[in-house]
Amino acid sequence: MVLSAAIVLALSQTSVVSAQQKLTTYERQVNLMNRINDAEKSKQLTVSQAKSLRKELSKIAVKKQQVRDDHKGKTGKEDMSLVEERLTKVSAKINNRIEKNAANKN
Repeated sequence: MVLSAAIVLALSQTSVVSAQQKLTTYERQVNLMNRINDAEKSKQLTVSQAKSLRKELSKIAVKKQQVRDDHKGKTGKEDMSLVEERLTKVSAKINNRIEKNAANKN
């Protein structure tokens, strides 16, 4: 019960930050990596789950670099929106896995 409240609080704080300011893709990547690391340290994620999520973040970083290389001197907003979507999906996966792991412990 206390763990569920902590998860809800953490999620609400994350949404407050995003509502107050638009984070860059780099800031989002750092934020997600920190969330993965913290969740693994606190045993909210297993080692294999954390490794899988880090691998997804790595693939996103490669895609982001490809977009930058393809659009030298241009914004490439359409392609960067795909990067943003993928970051959002990773964020949701982190939340879902933490919630499932918490439910399985009870």
